[in-house]
Amino acid sequence: MGLEGNGVRKIAGWLVWVVLLGLALAMLELISYALQPGHLVQAIWMAALPAPFYIAAVLWFDRFEPEPPSILTLAFVLGACLATFVSLNVNEMSTASYLQSTKSVDAAEVLTVVLTAPIVEELCKASCLLLVFWLHRKEVDGTLDCVIYSTMVALGFAVFENIIYYGQALDHDRATFTFCMRGIVGAFCHPLFTSMTALGLGYALDNPRLGQRPWWALAPALTLAILLHAAWNFSAVMNPFLWAVLYLLVMVPAGMAVLTELVKALGRESGWIRRYLKGEISQARIDVVSSVSGRIRFSWSQLRRHGLPGWWHSERYLVLASRLAFLKHHRDQGDETQAEREEQLRLAMRQEEAWLNRQFARPD
Repeated sequence: MGLEGNGVRKIAGWLVWVVLLGLALAMLELISYALQPGHLVQAIWMAALPAPFYIAAVLWFDRFEPEPPSILTLAFVLGACLATFVSLNVNEMSTASYLQSTKSVDAAEVLTVVLTAPIVEELCKASCLLLVFWLHRKEVDGTLDCVIYSTMVALGFAVFENIIYYGQALDHDRATFTFCMRGIVGAFCHPLFTSMTALGLGYALDNPRLGQRPWWALAPALTLAILLHAAWNFSAVMNPFLWAVLYLLVMVPAGMAVLTELVKALGRESGWIRRYLKGEISQARIDVVSSVSGRIRFSWSQLRRHGLPGWWHSERYLVLASRLAFLKHHRDQGDETQAEREEQLRLAMRQEEAWLNRQFARPD
């Protein structure tokens, strides 16, 4: 049954990529028709320029067991293509429906922004996160991983959405202001909203009693994401003072709360490493592997002493040790399907440790 499930997931994964490619091409074509000639490329550059910095910031927290780049890319593209495509179309239909009822273009747009968009967009981003979770369940260990993948989904969504906003701003000579507000001041908002859902999923994963009924944690978390999104949009369409107050008194503290949860999640993962590597490696090495600063110092010392090969082997050793600890944690929670993988990780870790020990034995 497990093998059949893995086969279904692999096929589904390939189909998802095919669909995403088609959606990306369709959306770029639609956007190019909506914008003035020459503005599409400029809008793409404006939307993409800050993204690497925000991605690097969130991946800094992914210290102990770095997520595979292929899955991080999938999460980003899902947000950019699938979530954006569905949201844009539903929002457009919603605006048309409100227009029939209110007979006012402004009223229809405000109702869509405040009532429909938060629900639709957060549901779409949450669906993308859950799709990543279903396709790559073994890579999602807890709260930290959920927030990292949700942030990638949200950043992908924000980048593609910003292409439209920047293109329209270029058409009306408001590109600098729009870039500052969406690309800098409010850049963390989409990741913040979706991280609420991620915290709910992570809470369910970190608490085995909720493992079989994650909706108990997901439903209120998603509701909070929608409410935060709606409050943000409402303040933006009402007046700048209300927006500034909400930004300072709600969004910034909420962002700090999420950062606090990420630090706590790092602490939990450090505890897993300390617990499950006992007997596998020396206590001195456990102290290194379970500490963010210790890992950085360890890799840096290997780079200085033995160059790039030393750095590469040290990084590989740290990752293998973390993965072994996390795999044993999964086994402790009832997952017995990875026994063979556990032995492979243990062997690979011992090989890297032997290489490092040989280097330490050499005189400088």
